[in-house]
Amino acid sequence: MRARRGGQRFSLLLLEEEDHYLEDHGAVLSPGAELWEALGLRPATSGAARLRGRLRVTTRCLFFEPEDANVAILRFPFAKMIALDPVGEGVALRATAFAELHPDSPFVFHKATAGSACTCGGGVGGDGRDAVSAAPAAWSAEVALQHTPRDRVLPLLERLRGAGALPRPDAALNHLLAERSAAFTFDTSRLSDL
Repeated sequence: MRARRGGQRFSLLLLEEEDHYLEDHGAVLSPGAELWEALGLRPATSGAARLRGRLRVTTRCLFFEPEDANVAILRFPFAKMIALDPVGEGVALRATAFAELHPDSPFVFHKATAGSACTCGGGVGGDGRDAVSAAPAAWSAEVALQHTPRDRVLPLLERLRGAGALPRPDAALNHLLAERSAAFTFDTSRLSDL
């Protein structure tokens, strides 16, 4: 199947209530074998086991939007992340849950939770038949950042993951948003009345 390139599919409408968009980065996602299976994809070679796209960072989730429009947008909630570790030029993540936004069902996320039954094989690139199997304990993926130093992004991701682990993350997230807003200023010195 030939990769179909589409326009930007990510939208702020995909964010949940009280979720705030922070930043995005060019990235290459290398899913673990169990994530490939859950997505219903079968890479032909190890070189094809990578997806180019954009990593979108929000206060509650990491989204990965592949360039290939045939592949689902992935959402990894920070509250379900087990680990974020530096690796090479990027980050290795492990999560107990993720969600997919399929190209053929806009604005409907299909959720997969570790340890529960998982529908695999019927996704894009699959044979069209769904096979229900036990989900792994966690899904893993490596995200290599393009054009952005890992050390600039990883501290933010760790803070968001830490806030996501709290029973009530709102105070920590509001503090983070206030810090980021204070860092932005608008220079009015060059404005003039006509």
